[in-house]
Amino acid sequence: MISDKSIGAGLLLFTSLGLIWYTIWTLVTPFFNSEHPIHSLSIFPSREVAVKAPVWILLAGIAAVLARIIKNARYQLQDIT
Repeated sequence: MISDKSIGAGLLLFTSLGLIWYTIWTLVTPFFNSEHPIHSLSIFPSREVAVKAPVWILLAGIAAVLARIIKNARYQLQDIT
């Protein structure tokens, strides 16, 4: 079985690489001309996705937290009755 430290290190690495990629995509690429080869790379989606993706991720996170709260509340109500 994989240790907790290995899982944590993997998640930290994945998150750090994602943050670096997103920062380059949103903060660095706008300063290049539209003809620059960096814009033709398939690793950077369209600019509107840079706004929509974090919004969807935030909404999914809020939904997950609310679902967990509702599940815990129902479980506690079952214990009372």
